[in-house]
This record gives sequence, structure tokens and C-alpha cells, in this order.
Amino acid sequence: MSDDLSLIMLKAGKDDWVTKRKEIIAAMKHLTTQFTDSSARGKLLFLALFCLVYAGSFAIIMANYEHLRIRSDFFVRWHAITQLIKEGRNLYDPQNGAEIDQILYGEDNEDLRLDFYYPAYLLVVIGPLGFLPYYPAYLIWTTVGQLFLVVGLAAAMWAWQWPRTVNQVTIVILFSLLWVPTFQHSLWGQFNTLGVLSLGLSLWALRHRAYGWAGVAAAGLLFKPHPYLLLLFFLGLWSVARRERWGFVGGLAAASGGLWLIAEWLQPGWVLDFWHSLGRYVPQASVVDILWNPHQVTAAVLVVGSLLLFIRHRHASVDSLAFACCLTLSLSVWFLVLPVILMFHILALPIGMIALLARLQVENSRRYWQAVWVFLFIYLMGWVGFVVGQFFQLQLTFSLLAYKMILPIVVTGFALPGALGHIFSQKVMNVE
Repeated sequence: MSDDLSLIMLKAGKDDWVTKRKEIIAAMKHLTTQFTDSSARGKLLFLALFCLVYAGSFAIIMANYEHLRIRSDFFVRWHAITQLIKEGRNLYDPQNGAEIDQILYGEDNEDLRLDFYYPAYLLVVIGPLGFLPYYPAYLIWTTVGQLFLVVGLAAAMWAWQWPRTVNQVTIVILFSLLWVPTFQHSLWGQFNTLGVLSLGLSLWALRHRAYGWAGVAAAGLLFKPHPYLLLLFFLGLWSVARRERWGFVGGLAAASGGLWLIAEWLQPGWVLDFWHSLGRYVPQASVVDILWNPHQVTAAVLVVGSLLLFIRHRHASVDSLAFACCLTLSLSVWFLVLPVILMFHILALPIGMIALLARLQVENSRRYWQAVWVFLFIYLMGWVGFVVGQFFQLQLTFSLLAYKMILPIVVTGFALPGALGHIFSQKVMNVE
């Protein structure tokens, strides 16, 4: 009797999943129509041109202020690359940081040494800019860095077919460009949007079952790897769980190996030099360190709990709510325990939020709209805090509170029930 009941429940789950797949396919067809008619194409072309002009104009404005131009992290890396090109000096030579300190502060500040601090294969991306004078190199990188964000988010939205209209896509793109963490990323000449671009393209490839290319794209997460370690673990575990996904690991290994070989050719022995340079990096506090994290217990509980969910859902379909929730948790939870300065890493969180909202819209409309309005409120709260904080010189504090602390906590709160709910469900909606 119990076996018969199990079969009935399994069949009901399959029927439910078939129905939901039909709904998803219908929504995708509707969105494809939205994006392929002439009016939609015109809007998308205008949006692309606007983003290009805006990114370039923003870069030009910042480049005209010398104190912004030379106090960016890009200047530190550009200087090290130019010394490698001109003198063959090691990227990780402390002399590079000492020279930067002299330029910026007129003295060598050993307590806050501005060294390279990146894997040498970053040369693959920004190495050619070392042959240019700093002003045009800065303009190019600041412009391209913003466009990486746009393309990465666009790829994720196209992968999950969310939002469902061109106008809504435009709103998401503009809100992301006109965001305090984005401004901060551009002002500091950072490299996190490389990860956003890589993750968006990788997930687009995963949704199209192009696992090998997804792995190749995911190798871009290694240019600045520490914000994506939990994400890479999740994607790696998920990909090895089923044979047809093994191409992801193969593509990631091949691309990573290629990056390592190129870096070794350009900067021999870079791995040990890079490792030793990290010892000069100034430690930071994580969100949970600030809130409550005695002996790293809170961080351990969050990470171990996430790993258990990843293991439980390793067979989940890329189209499922379980996958979207685990993907989101791999970002939001890690951002809570990651000891990192400012808000650069937060730029990757909207990728997970896109996947989560896309699945909630299909499976739980009420919770979907709750998430939309809460996320929008936090976005506006951060901006209001930034503007009002100007009068008290607390603009950065208020923005950090909204985006670095509250946003990952709230996103985790919306993603966790979806991951936990499938544990107790006997339906097979989350299995390919």
C-alpha cells in the first residue's frame, strides 16, 4: 500500500513539473517575442547606446580629477605592469608598492602597502593597457568595467528570461548602473565586474546546456577569486553530480590551466610570489564579525549549512527553484562571512537575485512580489542614506549598512525557504 501511495505521489509530482515546464516554455516564447519585434529591438539598441555613452562619459568626468584618477586600484596594477614591461620587474616586488606610496603620500607606508594582490593571469585582461599612457588606459578600463556589469546582468536576465519585458529589463540595468556600489567600484578602479561578466555568461551557457563553454566562462571568476569561492564550490559540486554536466569541470579546468600557463610565461614563479604578497594585505572584518561571530562560529554555521544544502540539491535542474536558491545562497551567505572592504563584491549579488526572482515568479507569486518590493525598498534606503548622510559625513556608513549588511541578509532570507522546502517535499520538480 505504501509503495502504491509513493508511486501516486511521484506521478503527481512529475505531472506538476510537466505543467510548470509548459508554463515556463510559454513565458519564454512570450519574452522572445517581446525581444524580437522591431519596437523591442529599437529599445534594446537605444539602451545599449545609452549604456556605452554613459559609461564613457562617467569615465571622462572621473579622469579629469587627478586625485580620483591616481587613487584608483587600477593605477596600482597599471604601475606594476608598466614596470614589468619596462624593466622586467616582478609584479609582486614590494618596490612597486613603495613607489605608489611615494606618488600618493610622499612617503613609504609599510602598514598600508599598495601592492598587486591579484593572480598574475590578470595580465590577460589588463596587460595590454600597460603599453598605454595612464590617462587613456584609465579611460578604457573605467568604461569597460561598467560595460562588463551591463553585459553580465543582461546575460543572466536572458538566461532566466526575467524580467519579461524590455521596459523592465531597462529598469534593472539602469538601477544597477546608478547604484552606490557601482559608483564605488568605478571610483576605485576595481575588477569585480569581471566576475559579474563571467558569471552571467557562464549561467547563460548552463541554461543552454553548453556545459563546456559554461566552465570556460566561469574561469573568469578566478581573476578575483575570493568573492566567488563558495559559488565555485557549488557549481563544481553540481556539475560533477551528473555525467552530462562534466563538461563544466572540463571547461573550467582547461581555461584555468591556460590562464596559469600564460601567467607563468609572463611572470615565472608567480604563484609563490602572489602567495607571499598576500601576507602584506591588511585584514578586514566580515558582516558576521561586526554582528556576532564568536570564534567564527556564526560563519561556520552559515557555510556548513549552505554546503549541506548544496549536497542535497546537487542533482537539481538548472531550471529549478532549488538550483536558483542554492546559487543565490552561494553568493549571499559568502558575502556575509567574507572579510572584505567596502561594497565591490556586492555587484555580483543581483545575478543570484535575478535567478531567484525568475523562479519565484513562476512558483510563488505572492513571495515573488514580496521579494521585489523588499529589494526595491533596500535599494532606495541605501540611496536615501547616502544622500542624507552627506550632511553628517556618514554617507558611506549608511550605504554600507543597506547594501553590504542588510541586502545579503534579506536575500538569504528569501532564498533559504526555497532550498529548505525541497528537502521535505516528495515532488521531483527539482530533478532533471
